[in-house]
Amino acid sequence: MAGSSEKASKRRALIVGGSMSGLLAALLLRRAGWDVDVFERVESELAGRGAGIVAQPDLIETLRRLGIDPTALGVEITTRKILDASGRLVGQFDCPQVLTAWERVYRVLRDAFPRERYHRGRGVSGFVQTENSVVAHFGDGDAAEAELLVGADGLRSTIRQQCLPELAPLYVGYVAWRALIPEAAFAPAIHRELFNYMTFCLPPGEQCLGYPVAGPDNDLRPGHRRYNVVWYRPADENGELQHLLTDAGGTTHTISIPPPLIRREAIAQMRARSTISKRRAWRSAGSR
Repeated sequence: MAGSSEKASKRRALIVGGSMSGLLAALLLRRAGWDVDVFERVESELAGRGAGIVAQPDLIETLRRLGIDPTALGVEITTRKILDASGRLVGQFDCPQVLTAWERVYRVLRDAFPRERYHRGRGVSGFVQTENSVVAHFGDGDAAEAELLVGADGLRSTIRQQCLPELAPLYVGYVAWRALIPEAAFAPAIHRELFNYMTFCLPPGEQCLGYPVAGPDNDLRPGHRRYNVVWYRPADENGELQHLLTDAGGTTHTISIPPPLIRREAIAQMRARSTISKRRAWRSAGSR
């Protein structure tokens, strides 16, 4: 009876969105004594998403607060390098960091949260708030009531849209091409120069960076890791951006496009532009 009374007195929280931010909120609330359920709209397990990310100090400290060991979170590096447009080293400085991947952080958090309280395929269509509680309504007609509702459902947030209907994402003027390169594909000389560093190259109006992350299935063994590359370059919002986001079937995606759906000609154009940029850089370097 004491256990039942204690459970009944717990405040309940509903977390809408089961990715990293939702799981962090859920774990912190559980640690503070709340009764928490997470609702994720996607039916399948969230895996194989995203690429490399930097584990910032506040994330590492939060994991420690939750009793999660952050030492195996990713690849540890100590140095950053800066290259000019021709690829020559122009700067190097100490910057210890842990480089990880979305999937690795997600798995650490997912494993720390009770499986029975994580509900997949449960999209929230809206909520109603009263003085004492909030009721979340699901797409299947069901509902859940709690003292607290946390919206952590990403860029297309249903909760944010209801609270701030006038808010919409603004395009900042550039796109990001991303790639993951197997460590084994690196020639020894290039591996020595690049793999164990976070390296930036800064052509005019663009930025390219790369750094090591875990390999498939979160493999951190040397030789089995991957190198995450991101190339930021300008793209006109009403022209090139729409072209890049339109797949072979004619569907134009918003914000991003799944890699398998990127048209072959768009990839060919990207590679051609990188070659042109490299040639211009070398000509510029040779004229100095």
